[in-house]
Amino acid sequence: MLILISGLLPYDAGKTSVTLALAKSLKKRGIEPVVLKPVSAHNAWYQHHTLTHSKRLGILIGEDVYRYFQEGLIRDIDTQNPVDILTAPPDIFNFSSLTHYFWSLETVISQAVLVRLSLPYRRYFLLEKNLDLIHPKIKDEIMGFLEQVNEYTAVNREWIEKKLAGKEMGNYLFSLVDRLKRENNLLLVESFNDALFPVISISRLVDLIIIVAPGRGLIYRRAKIMKYLDSSMSLGVRARSLVELFKPDSYFIINPVDSGYPEIDEETLQKILGWGSKSIL
Repeated sequence: MLILISGLLPYDAGKTSVTLALAKSLKKRGIEPVVLKPVSAHNAWYQHHTLTHSKRLGILIGEDVYRYFQEGLIRDIDTQNPVDILTAPPDIFNFSSLTHYFWSLETVISQAVLVRLSLPYRRYFLLEKNLDLIHPKIKDEIMGFLEQVNEYTAVNREWIEKKLAGKEMGNYLFSLVDRLKRENNLLLVESFNDALFPVISISRLVDLIIIVAPGRGLIYRRAKIMKYLDSSMSLGVRARSLVELFKPDSYFIINPVDSGYPEIDEETLQKILGWGSKSIL
């Protein structure tokens, strides 16, 4: 069974917290889930500690994946997180106008400075033009990390955009997800930002989607997912596209927590597992 956890909001929807909570609840019932985060991104300024973690582990790793790693849910980072994007906001003094400065903040790729692709072999791609625009201290730290791993290729923004959207990555991620689904009773896949699917090629492998928003988890069964995919209107790539077209089959409440992650109770777990493969129960 493959459960996909997607976020209604591009940031801070709560995907990782819900995935961690679901995994913990499953473990209490003797079910060992495997977690996969195909594509991740993290910010060297706002999540500076991720650079420290990356240096210590010798591999570029983001905050969410590090949390999974600490919990033992991700053990093989290259396999379970094959794409990682390190971003950093540019220094305002490197721009002649505020308009150009704000343009540089518009997308993940416009702020990307380093990308790790493990497809399956680990390679690093450095976006030198973006790197030259960021805070000098962070630039030095990134170059220090690259000296440590001793391998990278300099590329431009257009190249990395094509690479991330290309057939090679789509085919690799499909094969990876398909294999992990067949090898494991339960696979939890976390999507990227507010993308409905981390990559569209895996869409028909999904058995159930949980779309997370602050306070709610919206549950969509496979039949409705297939109906969405077969619809001529299913052109949107964001999670909101599914929510706008179809009502959820069910939902559960997510309560706020001071630290850690929320609890998923027995009733909610039954809602989720009851619509999937009964062989895992």
